[in-house]
Amino acid sequence: MSIRSGWFAAAVLVIATAGCASRGYSVGGVDIEHGSSRQKLDAAALVRKASPAVGVITTDVARGMGFVIDPRGYMLTNRHVIEDADHVDKVVFPAHDPPLVFGSVRVEYMHPDHDLALLKVTSDAPLPVVPLATPRAVATSGYADIRDPVLLLGRQSDEHIQSLTFHTGEVTQLKARNDAVGPGDFLGLTVAVRKGQSGGPVVDRYGRAIGVVTWTWRDRPGGFAIPIAEAARMLDDRPQPKSTDDYEALAEARATDYLVGLAQAELDRARRITSPSYARQVRGTTLEQFIGSRGPALLSEYTHRLDDIVKIQQNEALFAALQETVESAGSPEFLEATGLHPAVTPAQAVTFFFEYGQAYVVARRFGRREPNDAARIAMQRLYSLDAARSFALAQVINHLESSRLRVEKTEVTPGVYAPRAVVTIVAEDDAVGREAEPRKIALQMRFEWGDWYVAEVQQVDTGASVAWRRRSTQLP
Repeated sequence: MSIRSGWFAAAVLVIATAGCASRGYSVGGVDIEHGSSRQKLDAAALVRKASPAVGVITTDVARGMGFVIDPRGYMLTNRHVIEDADHVDKVVFPAHDPPLVFGSVRVEYMHPDHDLALLKVTSDAPLPVVPLATPRAVATSGYADIRDPVLLLGRQSDEHIQSLTFHTGEVTQLKARNDAVGPGDFLGLTVAVRKGQSGGPVVDRYGRAIGVVTWTWRDRPGGFAIPIAEAARMLDDRPQPKSTDDYEALAEARATDYLVGLAQAELDRARRITSPSYARQVRGTTLEQFIGSRGPALLSEYTHRLDDIVKIQQNEALFAALQETVESAGSPEFLEATGLHPAVTPAQAVTFFFEYGQAYVVARRFGRREPNDAARIAMQRLYSLDAARSFALAQVINHLESSRLRVEKTEVTPGVYAPRAVVTIVAEDDAVGREAEPRKIALQMRFEWGDWYVAEVQQVDTGASVAWRRRSTQLP
């Protein structure tokens, strides 16, 4: 292959289906209850029975909501609640007296495309659950309809008060779209999604979760949620390797998908397979290079240029001007004039100014934000995981550009916390003669969030003798 370029308000509530017939299913190793739609639950039953299943998730950088779907401690939440965090500090279930606090929380899986994640709380006793409206990936119309009444969960804004609140509303849309937020359909709701509400359940009149709260418009009423069938699909599809062979096959599949994404210029495809921990390391180095002694002045000059672009009336022309400005930032002349050369490569410069520039222009033009507010949003974008992964990809391009690539070998080794893998790639460059030894590239892969991700990309010394062997060790 060749590389080219979130009925009634109440405090301290959670949802369950006491007295409501339900059936149990195992989906992707998670035991979930399929709530019945045959018997309605009154408000009193919701108040009494369901609150123990909803928790407040605290990470080192943010807070959000989640809800238990398996008595063994499996929880659903939003990916954005935890993806930028180094670790989950704790999960608190405020409805218990005293509140239950769990400090041992593991990220089981992070959906690569949808704003969904699966956590595992370590608990000695079974936890209450919120039943799902469906355990299968079915159409949203199979378990929800327009004008269905729903409950949304919120937490007290005072971080010292451990209690929950509910807000009521209706379903307004079954197939809302917003590609800027994520792929697929969303449930539209009349209930406004508030800060800190992300990851909580959208509960129907029967006490079933029909969605996961995820986003809202800044200047419009209502909110949106990921349909619960998408969460059921995630549970069913998530990889669960057991043996070394399973780990190796999965690592090779992810490496191949990564290379195909780069080869076909589908950078989003490659970005989602980039190691989150490694991307954060690269982000730190990249931002230090750009936001150093000359950083404030450099960004100020660039922001003034972006303000001129925002004035362009036609969207197509606006983004064309943004692209031209970003591409000029990767020119040798610009890098020399700004003193970024030789520490910064053209690909790194283009990536940095694209991430900042697009966020700024979108905030100014479509979010109608003032310059200072838009600049703050653009800076937040630079510190996001998506931007970090873009910075990591910019480093990779130099290794893989203009090459026909194929996977040669895969080796998995146990690690202290998780296994690691090295996938050896043969780069058959067009410029290399037939008699020359083809370049070999090592993809260093990390097993994070329940899947393999590409970390560093390194040149392999083909003159060295490297012993490869398959291990029979059973990996965790």
